[in-house]
Order: sequence, then C-alpha cells, then structure tokens
Amino acid sequence: LTNALKNNKNIKSFSFGNDEYGKNHNNIDVHGSKILAKLLKLNKAIESINLGCNLIDDNGIEFIAEALKENTILKTISLHSNQLSSIDGVKYLCEALKINETITNIDLSANNLCVDAY
Repeated sequence: LTNALKNNKNIKSFSFGNDEYGKNHNNIDVHGSKILAKLLKLNKAIESINLGCNLIDDNGIEFIAEALKENTILKTISLHSNQLSSIDGVKYLCEALKINETITNIDLSANNLCVDAY
C-alpha cells in the first residue's frame, strides 16, 4: 500500500488510524513507523494523515519526526491514542516542527506523555 501511495498525486488525506468506534485495526509499531516515514518523505500530495489508535511509541515517532523534517506538503497529523510517553518522543517532534513550516495541526491527545514532556 505504501508503494502505491508514494507516487500517488491524487490522494490528499489518508487514515491508518482508528475506526468510528475508536478501535485500533492497524497495530502500527516501530517497524510500521519506519515504513510510514519513507512514505511521508516521498509522497508529494498527502496533506492530512491519521495515525491515531496505533502502537507508535517514542522509538517509532523518531522515524516519523525525521520524515516530517523533509515533508513540505503535510498540514495535519493525528497521533492520538498511541504509546508516546517520554520527553524523548516529544523532543523528536519538536525538532521536526522547528524545520517543518507546513504542519498546522497536530493531535497528541490520549497519549501517556510525562509531565516533563510538556
């Protein structure tokens, strides 16, 4: 699927996240995060991606954050209800957002972020 999407210029929004009941059906983890990071680096059309309700942790977000440094199209990313928990995961995102000037909406709700991450 990611191979088909990497060169697609028509799809603007994609959801690898939860269904209408909030149930996780994709179980995207560190390995999946690496694959999605490649997609985010190569795709030049997707403006919104929902990765909510998956298994993305602080290690996985590092790959996604690196991709966000190169992506100049994405405007919205939802990472709600994942497994982000440490200040390291938030630091990776903050470093990416210092470089990325196109993201206008990011959802980190319902993660287990520590107080220091705020």
